[in-house]
Amino acid sequence: MDFFRRLKKIKDLPPAFVLQVLLDRMTFQFVQVRRFYLMAYSSIPDVRGLRGPGLIRNGEPTDIGAMAVLDTLERQEIFRQRFGAGDHCAVAVAGSRIIGYEWFTSKRFHEEQRYLYPLSVPDDAIYAYDAFILPEFRISGVWVRFKKHLAEQMRELGRQRIITLIDSHNALSLKTHVRFGFTVYKSVLFVRVGGKRFFLERDGASPGIRSDLRQPRGRLLRGPGFPGNGTRGGRTR
Repeated sequence: MDFFRRLKKIKDLPPAFVLQVLLDRMTFQFVQVRRFYLMAYSSIPDVRGLRGPGLIRNGEPTDIGAMAVLDTLERQEIFRQRFGAGDHCAVAVAGSRIIGYEWFTSKRFHEEQRYLYPLSVPDDAIYAYDAFILPEFRISGVWVRFKKHLAEQMRELGRQRIITLIDSHNALSLKTHVRFGFTVYKSVLFVRVGGKRFFLERDGASPGIRSDLRQPRGRLLRGPGFPGNGTRGGRTR
């Protein structure tokens, strides 16, 4: 019965995602194929009537320990490097506890961490990435509060739009961004063979985005190179 349940899950998944999983397992990740989307929100967010817990404030290097506990302590050095490079962080606080974070940068160039994708940030934009919220707070409005905080930063920096990167397998994050008003302006197919990396780009959304938005959640969506479907912006890095 377990075999048939897994077979049904595979049948319901987008073909590109099934190919990714099979290549990972058959080649021990020697060959990787991924698709991700660059999305934009073309104005300063106007967020009103917020409810639920969570105060958003600027993150500081002293928050690194509490931020890393949310995900993995191994990320402490990554966070230190980001602060050192001048990137900004916002943290969500409930009581005295940090319950989430999101990073952003206004620098003209950013190298995405997992794929090493070179991203050019337009002069009028801000790049939001690596958002994480504890599961129990993911439907309480914290993500929207991050966008309100980001709007304030955009006004200070004179920026007019937000760009972000979302993995195709992260249906929850894709749907959240689309509902908020983000649109896809570029689709990228990432292929890695050994140490060689290739990026195949096309303007606008790829035809596969419809199946990505319909993607079901489940155990099959987890594994090496596939973080769980949390509101991480697909781990928008």
